[in-house]
Amino acid sequence: MAKGIDDARSRYSSIAIALHWAIALLVLGNLAGGVMMDGLIEQNTPESFAEAAKIGGIHKPMGILILALTLWRLALRLREDFLPLPAHMASWEIVLARGTHIAFYVLLLALPLTGWAFAVTVERPLEFFGLFPIPTMGFSESARDILHEAHELLGVTAIAIVVLHIVGALKHYFLDKDDVVARMLPFLRQNK
Repeated sequence: MAKGIDDARSRYSSIAIALHWAIALLVLGNLAGGVMMDGLIEQNTPESFAEAAKIGGIHKPMGILILALTLWRLALRLREDFLPLPAHMASWEIVLARGTHIAFYVLLLALPLTGWAFAVTVERPLEFFGLFPIPTMGFSESARDILHEAHELLGVTAIAIVVLHIVGALKHYFLDKDDVVARMLPFLRQNK
């Protein structure tokens, strides 16, 4: 039998679920794009730079979209709060679960902001999918170098947090057999 959660709200709102999955897909795509760009740049050929620039043309506005959606999701989160966790969870699991969610919000803000800060310059302007220009932040070249390194480190951290999040979801579904995963997967019946 499933270990239920004693709360009137057993799922997130439809908007929260849609934002979760939209951001998740965009982040996974942007992480893959970032890794591909780095690999192409390391090849150090005119062709690889051209390919990296094509990927960057998608990667950068997607980062701005992730930032906008994250701000919307964060506003929703502040209004709706977290759903309660199952009573069977140990205190270390609760700390890890909440810490992972907070880390996601920090990364979902810091990654696009650092990318924007180092990548959008007067010499390298950015338009949001051709709709409107993204303003520059005006950092010096040395500050942009530091922000670029921070962006890459945050990307690696995001990959680790994504893996941890997926492992946690699988644990809840297959080992704990509780209702946690069903909260974000509208088509999934609660684990019985």
